[in-house]
Formats: sequence, C-alpha cells, structure tokens
Amino acid sequence: MELAEFYIKQFGLNPGSSRVISLQNDLVSHIRPMINRLNNHIVVANKVLADIKLEYGQLFKKVAAITKKAENELQLPWKINDDEIGFLTLYFAKYIEESSLPKRVLIMCASGIGTSKLLYVKIHKAFPDLNIVGVTSKTDYVENPDKYDDVDVIVSTVPVVPRKDAKVILSSAMFNEQDRNRLSRLLNDED
Repeated sequence: MELAEFYIKQFGLNPGSSRVISLQNDLVSHIRPMINRLNNHIVVANKVLADIKLEYGQLFKKVAAITKKAENELQLPWKINDDEIGFLTLYFAKYIEESSLPKRVLIMCASGIGTSKLLYVKIHKAFPDLNIVGVTSKTDYVENPDKYDDVDVIVSTVPVVPRKDAKVILSSAMFNEQDRNRLSRLLNDED
C-alpha cells in the first residue's frame, strides 16, 4: 500500500478521486505478488515490454524514475526490474487512456422540457466531444436514481444533490459564457 501511495503522490494525482482510488487498488493488486516475486528472486518476463517502451516511452521513463526514487526513499530491500516497471506502466497508461474518454453529461432543469433542450443544443455546440446521455427533470432524477448512476457531470438550471461521484454545474438556461467557462474548468481540472 505504501508503494502504491508513493506512485500516486509522485504522479500528483488526487488520492480522493474515485478513479485514483481504483488505480491505487489496481496497483496494490499488482504490487503484492510483485513483492513476493522480488523477495524470492522470481523474474516474470514482460513479453510486451518492447511495445510498452515504444507506445508509452515517456510514461515508462517516468515510472522508472519514480521507482528508483521509491527504492531510495522507502529503502526497499530489492531493485524493481524493467519487466515489473513495464507492468506498472500499464496501470498508469490505462488511467491516462480512460481520462481521455468523453465525459458522460446529464442535462437537467426543473421540468426537463424546453429549457433543458435548449441547454442541450448550446452545450453540444460548445463541447461536441461530450457524451450527453440525456435530458431530464430534477424530479425524474430524484425518483429514478438507478437510471443516472453512470453520469460524470450534471449541468442543471436547478440545485441538485448528485448521485455517486457526479459533479454538478449550475447553469443559466441560456448557457452563457460564464457557464461555458465553469464547465470547461470542471472538465479540464477533473482528476
């Protein structure tokens, strides 16, 4: 756990983010058996190491540098070899690749009709890469929570308590420049 937390900290990731917690859990699941292999001098050849270095060269170098720092600062009793560094790199590559997926956005207003449909058009025009999963009313959102479990962002004209880890942006019905800037900041600052 300490080594996984070290990687997370060195990458400057938000340890409270659900995606970072998932990454940390993945790292821990790999590091436990890795430590056993290193303690017993068992080498597992990473058959895709050359591909990892080719596709994720900079990321591999960063993980390798963090690994060397961890070996020193945490006074690890063994050296982590390139095969293992390659495996660790894949977890960070997955995290980065998932970060580039379009956010799932729900548009909400009091009634779910006219205002939210206008909001839909304006948001889609300003952020064409967003995956707008629906337009709804606050009542429908509150009464049917399971329908909206996989939403990343809610753009709403009315205050709402989000489910799970969804972020909420309060917007005017006209989705003005301030609203666009707030949504842009949220999308760019997330994790």
